[in-house]
Amino acid sequence: MQWCRFVRRSRKNRCSRLETGIRVKIVPSDYTNPASLTGDPMPLKNILLHLANDESHERRLQIAIDLAHKYDGHIHACYFTQPESMPAAVTGRGASYTYLQEATAIAHEKAEVIRTEIANKCGNLSWSFEILEEDHVDAMARRSFLADLAIVGQSNHATRKDRVSLHLPDRLTLVATCPTLVVPHQPAVTFTGKHLSIAWKHKREASRALRDSLGLLTDAEQVSIILLAKEKNRVNAEAEGEQVKRFLDNHGIAAEIRMAEAHSTRGNGTPLINCAKEIGSDGIVMGAYSHSRLREQILGGMTYYMLNNSDVPLIMSH
Repeated sequence: MQWCRFVRRSRKNRCSRLETGIRVKIVPSDYTNPASLTGDPMPLKNILLHLANDESHERRLQIAIDLAHKYDGHIHACYFTQPESMPAAVTGRGASYTYLQEATAIAHEKAEVIRTEIANKCGNLSWSFEILEEDHVDAMARRSFLADLAIVGQSNHATRKDRVSLHLPDRLTLVATCPTLVVPHQPAVTFTGKHLSIAWKHKREASRALRDSLGLLTDAEQVSIILLAKEKNRVNAEAEGEQVKRFLDNHGIAAEIRMAEAHSTRGNGTPLINCAKEIGSDGIVMGAYSHSRLREQILGGMTYYMLNNSDVPLIMSH
């Protein structure tokens, strides 16, 4: 492979001159892009896993193990000792300090139990374990630079009234440089990736999520494109769906289009969740935070709604 300078011919004097700073890569006719030799556009070789002293950490670990087996990947488990929340009743200055100290100490004591659990379940898989006592999202965001997928749990918003949130791992979707798999807190929910749905909207974040998830979409047994639209916008939405379907088809991914009536309240994701569940989808691919995070939290928004209410796993990119 070689580089050459680009020669531009001036219209004014019809002579050739060399443009500095412009280079064109000349690719030999027999050159093959190494990336085209693999059938997986994004193999999940590096899986970043968020763990804490919570009830649903076992399901997140099992999902990471299943994906690592599927892609022959490495799991890097980050175990956080600081509690994600604390009871609202202990928010007094002295009581809260005592609670945090005790909760952190208990988490440290359980760290070896978690490490042993990982070792026993991973078997011959490649894995690593790290104990962290810092902000959950910040630490995970830094490690996402060299990860193919991050796995976090959904914050249990059902208990938000009685507790004060200290860390919200699912907000990693805003700052991670890799796609984030958000696992709902409901015990019966898991993730297999067999049937994935794409929540499409003509936005940069949705496009990023779609391209970030091509590896998972390629391996899915069924792929659906879900479009939310009012009746008056249905034709335009269907046209966009056909474009997405064509894009996926060019990647060798067959997909079907599903239309759902958009909710009367802007940003309400109930129709999206219901549609995904009706067709048996076990994961929704979607963009995260179309607006600023502050605006999403104050005014609502699809991302904020989905993180709060979805009982279907979310694969999100920002």
